[in-house]
Amino acid sequence: MATTSKSLFSGAIVRMFGTKLNDVAITIGADTSHGLARIYGFSFEGNYYKLDAATLFVVKGAGEAVSPGDGAIGIDVLGVEFKDQTFAADIKMWAFEKSDQALRLEPLSGTIQEILIDPLVAAAGDEGNMPAGRISLASRISLASRISLAGRISLTGR
Repeated sequence: MATTSKSLFSGAIVRMFGTKLNDVAITIGADTSHGLARIYGFSFEGNYYKLDAATLFVVKGAGEAVSPGDGAIGIDVLGVEFKDQTFAADIKMWAFEKSDQALRLEPLSGTIQEILIDPLVAAAGDEGNMPAGRISLASRISLASRISLAGRISLTGR
């Protein structure tokens, strides 16, 4: 986990904000401190990005408490110099370096027919008897890429 202290490189820290799921535990090797968190947004390089929909990430530890409401939140926790909205009382923060490995899970719910059988059978029909891969699920609207995660374009000119 990245350190959030005020230093030369603290601007490159990615801070993810969300709530840890209490009913799921993940063991990686002998380390049992991992779990799943529902992430609602993140800050990076002085900007806050709200996700279109909450997304599950594997996180380590319980997360750092974030002061709700109008309480003072230090830049080392929030990652931005101002706050125009307030966090809910149970929101936690996990800090990562942008080069850290991560696991993001896209929750997809529905019947077994809708989320497993139909996409695979349709893909097999299009490709003969070839087994369907992840690409056949990409056409589902719930799995389409999110515009909020599109890359930023920096323009420099005179």
